[in-house]
Amino acid sequence: MQSTAGITTLGLLITIGTSSVVAALVTTGVTWLRDQLRTKKDDKFSALYLALTLEAYGAECATFLSDAETWISSHEAAGEAHGNLPELPPWPSDIDWKALGIDDTTRALTLAAAIASTRSYVSGLYEYDDEDAFLSFREKTAAMGKRALQLAQELRFARTLKPAEPASDWLVENYLDERTAEYAEIRRRDRERQAERKAEFGEEPGAADA
Repeated sequence: MQSTAGITTLGLLITIGTSSVVAALVTTGVTWLRDQLRTKKDDKFSALYLALTLEAYGAECATFLSDAETWISSHEAAGEAHGNLPELPPWPSDIDWKALGIDDTTRALTLAAAIASTRSYVSGLYEYDDEDAFLSFREKTAAMGKRALQLAQELRFARTLKPAEPASDWLVENYLDERTAEYAEIRRRDRERQAERKAEFGEEPGAADA
């Protein structure tokens, strides 16, 4: 029969061992929770930096279009033609892409690639038709500006960040929508004129494109 002292010692060792395991688990849990909170915080800050960059790009697209429309309406006396989309500025170094996540990182980098390729596309158009290239520049600028703003909105919404505060009464998104509708109407009238010219010469609509 074991002595009382032996049982007490064994119980004490078991208690100490159990307490050590519990303490280790608690420490691990606290560390994990702290890392998760830090990652979530980094994710929010990264999303905010990215959204601000995209919103600034959308605003620059609107400015380019406003300059171009002024240049047209003033018969080149004011404004600026620009002729191509603005370049997307470098991403802020504060963005933690890993914390941001693979999906949003992919969407941001895909947009950057689309802007670069669209700039190259518009530049190439000037070799064939300056008038159409200038309209394409305005169409693509409006489209990319809207796309940048849309991604910014989605980033903010997904992380319950406040919507962007307009810097003035001039709403960038509304302006881009208006220009998009205007350019679509210009394209529609152009197609009608082309169809009328083809009809005058007895051509079937679309025959030249066959």
